[in-house]
Amino acid sequence: MGTGRRSTRTSTLTGLAVPAAATALVATLAATSAPASAQSSMTPDGGAGDAVLVRILGIDGIAGALSHPSGYQGTILDGPDRTIPAGGADYLSATVSHLRAGAENSVLLSTGDNLGGVQPEAVLNRDEPTLQVLRHMGVAASAIGELDLVAPSSASMPGHGFPYIASNLTPGEDAPITPFPYLVIDVGGIKIGVIAATTGSEDMDAPPPLFGPPTPAPPPWNPERRPLQESFDAATRALEAMNVHSVVGLLHIDAVHRQNDPAACPEEIAQMPELREVSSSVDALFVGDSGGPATCDLTDPSNARRPVLSPASHGRSVAVVDLLIDPTSGRARREQSSTYNQKVHHDITPDAEVTDLIDAAADSAAENDTEAFGSADVRVSREIQPSGESALANLMADAQWEATRDKGADLAIYNPDSLRTDLPEGELHYRDLHEVQPYGDRIQIATVSGERLRDAFNAYIDDVGTRGIAVSENVELDIDPARPEGDRLVGAKIDGTEIAPGGEYKVAANEFLLSSEWGAAPLTTLTSEPEWSGMFDIHALAEYVRSHGTVRPPAVNQRLLDVSARN
Repeated sequence: MGTGRRSTRTSTLTGLAVPAAATALVATLAATSAPASAQSSMTPDGGAGDAVLVRILGIDGIAGALSHPSGYQGTILDGPDRTIPAGGADYLSATVSHLRAGAENSVLLSTGDNLGGVQPEAVLNRDEPTLQVLRHMGVAASAIGELDLVAPSSASMPGHGFPYIASNLTPGEDAPITPFPYLVIDVGGIKIGVIAATTGSEDMDAPPPLFGPPTPAPPPWNPERRPLQESFDAATRALEAMNVHSVVGLLHIDAVHRQNDPAACPEEIAQMPELREVSSSVDALFVGDSGGPATCDLTDPSNARRPVLSPASHGRSVAVVDLLIDPTSGRARREQSSTYNQKVHHDITPDAEVTDLIDAAADSAAENDTEAFGSADVRVSREIQPSGESALANLMADAQWEATRDKGADLAIYNPDSLRTDLPEGELHYRDLHEVQPYGDRIQIATVSGERLRDAFNAYIDDVGTRGIAVSENVELDIDPARPEGDRLVGAKIDGTEIAPGGEYKVAANEFLLSSEWGAAPLTTLTSEPEWSGMFDIHALAEYVRSHGTVRPPAVNQRLLDVSARN
């Protein structure tokens, strides 16, 4: 069983070994040894013959999640309807070590979004503890995620200690690095080619800074993106010319789905055409930016089997592909390879070195948390009033609406029961804001019909007084608690105008409210995926405090109105 977080602190932020950065297209990795009993057996009738097993490990979207993440980003499914804690960098490191011990030859790759996030240990130390953990685990190479492009620490990419690969990016003059178009890794004498691509928005704005003075956000790195398939074809041709015939692809692509089962293959992944159309030379694909885990067996353009896996974000799972390689031809025997997503559960003893580093990072973050975003005149209470309103939840909804109005949001909604503590009186520093909502949920914008929006409000209203819903200040909901469940909404206005059932509205909300974790409310069953605003929940709160300077509790009992007495 896990021992939990240690209380002793014997390391500093520079306490973990930092290997030299790769400086060539070919990197040689030392194979990880394992007891003979841990190796896959190669039997004459099993078809493996003298094939060599190479274990490819994939992680995604660590995004500064050093401590165990709060909320659903710190959980994973462990069987039907059973959710368990998952993640935390010390548990992730221990899990990677355990998986390496089960194969003589292994390599660890990241699909990107290593940087950024919201945990104070990362934000207030400019991502350095995160990078130290990745180096400690032995990340051999990483794709580039959208968060990596806009994080302030992207400027120091040359010193991160592992190479970045982007087969489809043309760096441009503002690039901190020129990523490799491909990499060849020697694992126990077997050459594995690694290629990667980054898709997504080409004009993503950098979110406001969360550390340092309230200066304008730094310009993001916006490399030109070349067509995915064309780039993968060029990279695999180059690898073939080098006699490298086993290839793994890292694809950072918008593949967000809403399931949390590491053994499942969600529809959003299975039906993504890019995953079937990229070069047949790619033997396995690791897909990043999906949020949840996925384990799929798809086919390539030649109709051959191709494993496609997504590691769960925030270090909640490690995707595993055990490739069997013919040592003579150097080609993978895909049909005999195995795959699974290993949960980063807490039944394993955490890596003590990483635990100590996290503790040291927390101490350093406290010392660095000197800049005030603003102040609060009085404490802003999270308490839910009998009407269903909470002053702090109203403030959160207002903050998210203010942050997304220029992106087209007509309103914002927020779930009051997610608030961990009151907003304190006095100066407000980063850790004060993080304690209120420590999740790091993306603020998404969902486009819905007026009818669906009214249905959603009806569903939320049934929970008013327990968890319910908070709405931005431009929304007024008339409620009759005496009416049957699901039909208590009497009226709903945005900016003083009744919501039209046939109209179209853009709703800003955190990703939890739009995920299956919330239940079967209408906004969790959208036919099209919401768009990410480019901000996390804490960005909206930080900017609200910055722009207002001094914050005060918004009025309650003015947004959710009991109209039963009028009837």
